[in-house]
Amino acid sequence: MSVVVQLDEKGELHLPSAMLPGAAPHARYQVEVQGRQVVLSPQKGGDGFWHHASPKQRAADILQWAAGHRGGPGLPDEAVGRDSIYD
Repeated sequence: MSVVVQLDEKGELHLPSAMLPGAAPHARYQVEVQGRQVVLSPQKGGDGFWHHASPKQRAADILQWAAGHRGGPGLPDEAVGRDSIYD
């Protein structure tokens, strides 16, 4: 099968569904450039936590992540002051 596709105004490439027969809705693919060819392969390893987690689970995860970053050097007050933002 040979189909001509074109980038849209956002620089995105959309393929007709007939180009990937049997692909489930929202299937994810790894894109690789090999020479002058673009190769699509089904993504390995699943979608990961962020794809399947509920908003409540995501919020809990980000709060847990943030809690693990205490005690660092942080930013001085001058770095986030109104005067320094526009420098």
